[in-house]
Amino acid sequence: AVARAKGIVRQNDFSFMELREDFLDGDDLDARRKSLRLARNVRALASRAAEVRPGLVYAREIVDAEIIKEIRPADGLAFILLIGAARLTVLAPDMSEVHLETSVPWPDANVWVLTFRERTVIGHESAGIFVLEYDGGAWSLDPFNFDLGPGGELTQPYWVFRKGVSINPSDVSGTVTVTASEAIFTPDYVGQRIRYAQREITITVFNSPTVVTGVVVATLPPTYRVEVSNTGRFLAGQGVVGSETGFEGIITRKTSSYLYVVPQNQYDGPDPTEKIVSPTASSAILSLASVNPESTTFWDEPAMSPARGYPRSASAVSGRLLFCDFPQAPDLVALSSARSQTDFASGARDDDAIVRQVGDDSPRFRHAINAGDLVLLSDRGCYYIPARDSGLLTPATFNPVLFDRRACSEVRPVLVDDGVVFVDSTKKTLAYAVLAGDVNKRWRVRDMTTYHHQTINDPVGLCGPDANFRTAEKYLFVVNGDGTLAAVSWREELASETVGFCPWDTEGAFLSAAPALDAYHALVRRTVAGADRVFLERFDDAAWLDCAVLGDLPTPPAAAHLAGHTTALMHETDYAGSAVLGAGGEIETHQTEGAWQVGLRYTARLKPWPAEIVSSPRHGELPARVISLIVSLQNSTTFGVTVNGRTRRLGGYRFGDDLSKPVPLRTEKYQIPVLGNRDHPDLEVFKDEPGPFRVLSLDQKVQA
Repeated sequence: AVARAKGIVRQNDFSFMELREDFLDGDDLDARRKSLRLARNVRALASRAAEVRPGLVYAREIVDAEIIKEIRPADGLAFILLIGAARLTVLAPDMSEVHLETSVPWPDANVWVLTFRERTVIGHESAGIFVLEYDGGAWSLDPFNFDLGPGGELTQPYWVFRKGVSINPSDVSGTVTVTASEAIFTPDYVGQRIRYAQREITITVFNSPTVVTGVVVATLPPTYRVEVSNTGRFLAGQGVVGSETGFEGIITRKTSSYLYVVPQNQYDGPDPTEKIVSPTASSAILSLASVNPESTTFWDEPAMSPARGYPRSASAVSGRLLFCDFPQAPDLVALSSARSQTDFASGARDDDAIVRQVGDDSPRFRHAINAGDLVLLSDRGCYYIPARDSGLLTPATFNPVLFDRRACSEVRPVLVDDGVVFVDSTKKTLAYAVLAGDVNKRWRVRDMTTYHHQTINDPVGLCGPDANFRTAEKYLFVVNGDGTLAAVSWREELASETVGFCPWDTEGAFLSAAPALDAYHALVRRTVAGADRVFLERFDDAAWLDCAVLGDLPTPPAAAHLAGHTTALMHETDYAGSAVLGAGGEIETHQTEGAWQVGLRYTARLKPWPAEIVSSPRHGELPARVISLIVSLQNSTTFGVTVNGRTRRLGGYRFGDDLSKPVPLRTEKYQIPVLGNRDHPDLEVFKDEPGPFRVLSLDQKVQA
């Protein structure tokens, strides 16, 4: 007889959760020893054990919402903001409605949201930018307004969209006609301001694509006719300066004796006694006269307007409000002045606004996020601008540094710890940008889904942990386009610790998720009694069901939102069967005392990798055959095990148990023999009846 090598292959670490299926023969890899072949609706704990995910507690039904956001307008106050395509809703912590806007200015819910205590800024690429303001219990939604500067001009960001086009106002004040050299105007310009030589004209009438009528806000600079001895070496379009006064202007045209110059500063013009100098010529001024405005390319228009669209992303850093992803200027980044977040008057002073094109190869900056440094994510790479450690963000220091060529998608990133999690442009990879190094600190990007790509399916949103969460387990969620969540878990630092991915599903589809009021909330679309409805629900460790209502006798819980639907019932920690709820959502509890839950079931599943190798002191490593599966559970109730297609139920009532009480919570090991295929057995542990379920280890007894 030949002695067979026997042993137990232990697994008490599930940190990696579900790995991609091609790890089947990777038994020598550390990642496989800490992972599962399949995981559903479970989470990794800080202890490395696996546990059924929290249930979802019903908060309220939602008529129209796609975005969830927590807002804290004053100390001690917190609300949930819901934004949809046709309405805006503010909910108190008890889920009562405290404010409702049923006519919102945006045509769809593709908006960005920034919170600044009592002011919440909301932007849409075609509708504009708006401010939801809280004032002593009253709410208002109004357009975002820029500060007024000297002479009543707006301190809004301006940009040159048509560099080769010139305009010519008919006068320097009052009502003027503005004529363009090309057909550039549309009716969208009416009500907007354009600038001629940095002075504003408010457009009042659209006359034609080349002509508009407007009112001068502050007197326009005149054009100066400068007589020089020889204009031959001066060129139209060149900049000129005064040799003594520092006057600056642009030559609009010239004759044999005269230069026509539009000033850029010192609108009183150069000194008649000085020289005028260009890059190619210099001459004394023989005479000087002001004339009617000349046609010039020295003009610009608002960077954001009905004609040019509005930024599709925003952030805040160093006290400045930042706009990016401008529809017609994708590489433009605009930061407000340090004086005011509604002041975008640019200049060279340290506190002036910053409005400029940045990056290599004209990137589209999709997102900006304050992660200590300012991180800019584009379709052509990732950039950062140092701002931490008391670094001043000024026009002189605003120099983005490219640190990775990876492109991002339109899915909005989230801040996690000191880094930024984002979805790359393929929408198949989750990436983490983090500051690394001890001496020369530099940002880098880490791929989070190398081993977990199967859990990411056309993501539509990310949900990061709130900075105020103080739990042993940390999670962020990827909201997939197929209605599932990918729950991402880690311990301590996301940059260096093991990261686990596990799909979570429900009876319906997850639409979005966000941290709010010290919990994770989700919008879920469900079909109830044949009708599609959307509910706001909260992940809660006390819930074992989804869309659940919790209550205690003598007042049993009523789930009116699930009326006419087949639901699951729980008494304490015990599954009490299912029932179709009546019109009021009431259940018949037979007056059994204790806590009751009414809601929808979901199934937790864990499939371990089959053990492949057994070690022998005499023969070394040998191919293994699995002869039994050992499941170690803690404080758990009834569960099931499937081995090669055969299913067993374990953990229920035993001889001597009091059947009038819930099934006892058990902490023990269960050994299940493996029959049939022992080389690559199909093993699964599952929990399809609601209740506590914590797996400490999944061990396999093997022999060679």
